[in-house]
Amino acid sequence: MSLKYLKQRTQSENRVAVVVSKKVDKKAVTRNRIRRRVYEIIRKSWPDTAQGYDLVFTVHERSLSNTKHEDLESEIHSLLNKAQLN
Repeated sequence: MSLKYLKQRTQSENRVAVVVSKKVDKKAVTRNRIRRRVYEIIRKSWPDTAQGYDLVFTVHERSLSNTKHEDLESEIHSLLNKAQLN
């Protein structure tokens, strides 16, 4: 998974997008499962104090649909820490 982010010009609410290509999995059910899991982790764990960012998470692996919640959560946290957004 990779993360791209951009600071907005105005301090508004955060915007998050999760991109899961058909190359990851042909089935929409699997792609949507990955997308929902990532959105939920971000919703629960990303602090409200960091306002005004646009985030785009791009998923590159099919295995994230079956990854344990804790492992997926730690991967998202490491991406946010690496970008110094957490």
